[in-house]
Amino acid sequence: MDNQHNRNIPKQIKLILSFSNYMQFLRKDENVENILAKYNLEDYWEALTDKLNNYMHNNGINFTQDNTV
Repeated sequence: MDNQHNRNIPKQIKLILSFSNYMQFLRKDENVENILAKYNLEDYWEALTDKLNNYMHNNGINFTQDNTV
């Protein structure tokens, strides 16, 4: 199930609004980067970024599948 509003947004605007931009900003913090490295959380951080982006933009089936029991 696609979000009709999401399909009408130009790609450049989607990239600006992407949650990954926020996650990249947070990762620039030295404390965050140290924690990710110390506890080997880099892969988790990337997976979390994708899930939060789907949540933020209600990316249809991806978001629904991430939240099924």
